[in-house]
Amino acid sequence: MAKSVLVTGASGGIGSEICEVMSGEGFDVIGIDREPSQWTQGFASALDDPDLLTLLKRRFELQGLTAIVHSAALQVFGDMHVQSPNVWRDVMHANLFSLNDLVGAFRSELSSNRGAVVAVSSVHSSSTRRGIGVYAVSKAALDGWVKSASLELAPFVRVNSV
Repeated sequence: MAKSVLVTGASGGIGSEICEVMSGEGFDVIGIDREPSQWTQGFASALDDPDLLTLLKRRFELQGLTAIVHSAALQVFGDMHVQSPNVWRDVMHANLFSLNDLVGAFRSELSSNRGAVVAVSSVHSSSTRRGIGVYAVSKAALDGWVKSASLELAPFVRVNSV
């Protein structure tokens, strides 16, 4: 059984570099992104697609899933008080909830393979500036999720942020 890694944001700058490195280390890369690229294998899907988990399970061999790397992110600009509830929901889903959904769906595979979850955080989770508050809040929440998930999934799955 080949080792595989699921990378969100696989077509973006950070995500595609992660895919490149993981591929070079011998992992089969399963890339997820709204934009197709060499890493998505023709599979372009948004993280908020209600069928995403079902599609992943049907399309890819996930028994060897060893890691999930969450590099996808949505950043909106503007003061928090002018952002609609839909914007807040979209940012929180892209930056946090989607990772929780993926880890929940593939917890068994990650545990069996003594896997890892890596979340790409941001300096804005602890030190930010005006105009990107929604993003900063979502990344602070992501850091809190990482701390809690590392306790809940130990000792079989390691969870960290970078």
